[in-house]
Formats: sequence, C-alpha cells, structure tokens
Amino acid sequence: MKRFLRLLCWYLLCAGMLSGCTEAVEPTGIEMGKSFYTSVQGFTFYFLDENGNDRISIEDTSTWPLTFSRQVAASDRPAAFANVKSQPDATGRLVYQYNDFFNSLSFDESEGLWGFRTYFWGRTSQPQFLMYLYLGDVVSKLVVSYQYYNNGGQVPLDGNSWGAAITSITYDGPGVSKLEILSGNKNWKVFIHRPSSGNDVVTLEQR
Repeated sequence: MKRFLRLLCWYLLCAGMLSGCTEAVEPTGIEMGKSFYTSVQGFTFYFLDENGNDRISIEDTSTWPLTFSRQVAASDRPAAFANVKSQPDATGRLVYQYNDFFNSLSFDESEGLWGFRTYFWGRTSQPQFLMYLYLGDVVSKLVVSYQYYNNGGQVPLDGNSWGAAITSITYDGPGVSKLEILSGNKNWKVFIHRPSSGNDVVTLEQR
C-alpha cells in the first residue's frame, strides 16, 4: 500500500510539473523493433552542380533523389517512379510525389530550385536509424536520431500513449562525414553541392 501511495504521489507530482517529466523514457508495452516513419515539417534538400545550377530536372526522373530504409540495387530503383502523383498543395504549388509517396519534389520560387522532401524511418525503440539517399549512382547516408516520449509525441507508435521525435539528422556523403544538418538549422534547408566528380559541399540555410 505504501508503495502504491508513493507511486501515486510521484504521478501527481509529474502531472503538475510537466517540465520535470519531459525526459525521454524507454518505451514499454509496445512491440519492439516496430518500423515507423515520420517527417520534419518543411525540412528540404536542394541539389546543385559545381556551377550552382539545379541538378534536378522535373522532366527526367533519373535526376530525382530517392530515399530508402535499406540499400537498393540500381536495377530496382526505377520502380520508385512507377506511380508518380502530381497535385497542388495548400498554397497552389505543384507537388510531385513518388517512391510510394515517401518522396516529393516541389519548386521553391524563393531559391529558384526544386526542393526534395522525404519521410524518415525509425524502429522502436532504437535511438538511431540509418537511411540511404540516392542521387543518380551516388549514395549518401542519413543517420536519424530519435527520442521516445510517453503521453503522445510527433508519432503515435502504439496508437495511443507513445511517441517519437527526431532530435538530429547527420549526413554522410562523398567527402562529408557525419555533418549535423538538423540541429541549429533555422530554415531547415540543406544545400548539397555535388560536382560531376569530387566531393560534396554541404551548406545549411542558404547556398
């Protein structure tokens, strides 16, 4: 009984002091190793060549970026464009969705570039998940870090009480190692300058 009362008091204390109960906790009561996906609202990639020109041509799907939760052979990637859907968003901007709608492209008038957005995968209750980003024959890696929460979050993992929030995303590409591209990126824009040969140059927020 005393243990029950202590637990009840602790619960009431947390309910009244939210700032003291925001630490991540290890999920229980949900299936471990369960795959899920989420997004970061507005988080956008742009791909440029050595002259600062857009590497994406909307008329040529071979220039469209792709993300996968695993490595995918070159011969299997064209299937990602089997069902391309285009429709205007809430602002009237035309959005192209593809790769089972996990990827999308839309033209950013402010940058004069095609912007690429993707969902990010995770797996309960792993703190990190490795994704693969393809542009043509070049593959880069995105390491997405998660924090799990009780009582709701950005992604309901068991339909009710658990959630996960992305805390960081690091980029590994040609000549770039473990570059943090989310934390501190106020505009959530990532510019990947990729010459025809050589290393990537990645800049955040602006070119």
